Amino acid sequence: MFPAQVSRALTALREKHAASMEVETGRENDAELQARIARYVGKAVMGQGFKSSPAEIGKIYDGPVIAQTAGYLVQKVGRHGVLHDLAKLANVPALNQEVTIVYPENGDKATCVPTQRVEKQGIEAGR
Repeated sequence: MFPAQVSRALTALREKHAASMEVETGRENDAELQARIARYVGKAVMGQGFKSSPAEIGKIYDGPVIAQTAGYLVQKVGRHGVLHDLAKLANVPALNQEVTIVYPENGDKATCVPTQRVEKQGIEAGR
């Protein structure tokens, strides 16, 4: 997806958000709304069939960062997305960066480190 498409999707989302705030006042708290916005942006980037779920304590997630909203980071892990609350991250990785995000069992902030990919050597046919 091109930056202009992401920008248009975010602008449309902000407009819908402003309109819905008049109707939905009091129905959702800010964290729920921010998570919903992050899910919407993930779908705008990856397609309508893209599903995402919140990150869990004690888990490790590998994959590229595909979007970032005001309160959440969206990471593509396999065929679905993971929503990372920015307040629970020790550091915030760059967009499109392949990262490993580790949530410790004790509930401390998650750490984000660039994923080390092993480059495969090309194998010539017949050898």
